[in-house]
Amino acid sequence: MTTIQIPIQDDLIRFLGIEKIKLLLEDELAYQRFRLMETDVQKAMNEAKDVDWNNEFEKAKKEAYNQYKENKKY
Repeated sequence: MTTIQIPIQDDLIRFLGIEKIKLLLEDELAYQRFRLMETDVQKAMNEAKDVDWNNEFEKAKKEAYNQYKENKKY
């Protein structure tokens, strides 16, 4: 992991505070990492030509629903 230093206007620090700014930046970076992972997943799915993704998603939805029904039983 790399640490970076960036200039931040004093009025923003007074208005938001250092911790809030840190959380905003961490949230944005986490979102960007998620987008990068999404791109990688989409690329891998497109490269898997012999897979019927609609069928796979339908099976996964049914399995998740069955697990949900089982967990709801008391």
